[in-house]
Amino acid sequence: MKRLLFQILRFLLSALQRVLSIISLGHWPSAVAACAIIVDDKGRLLLINRADGAGLGLPGGFIRMREPVEDAVCREVREETGVRVQIVAFVGHLSGPRCPGIACVDVIYHAQVIDPENARIQSSFEGECDWYVYEQIRSRLAFDYDKILAPFMRNLT
Repeated sequence: MKRLLFQILRFLLSALQRVLSIISLGHWPSAVAACAIIVDDKGRLLLINRADGAGLGLPGGFIRMREPVEDAVCREVREETGVRVQIVAFVGHLSGPRCPGIACVDVIYHAQVIDPENARIQSSFEGECDWYVYEQIRSRLAFDYDKILAPFMRNLT
């Protein structure tokens, strides 16, 4: 049921984005999302097995009106994983289609869990979250996240 609701909401967002693009003669901007790459002390990534079936994704989501991107990253991670994070550094961006028909720009930061010994991850309507070893899940990553994760993980060591 959660998955169906999630897919309906994504479809409605996609339809709205298309209508606004037509009305604006193609000048409607892409959606902007804030995402985080979170690595624990064992080198594992905190990822979400997306409820829409797209694969393993970075925690993150759309930025609210007048919300600083850095605040959006921390808010979205907390909403989707239950953990509080602080930003370490800007990593980069990705752009292109995300869910079917949704054009999006992802602004991606490296973040670390605040108080990792006491932090407990919890899943949300976005999907099940867990810690993953990067080399074991590359083929399961959603969208084009490997474009940014591959160089990031190489530079970690």
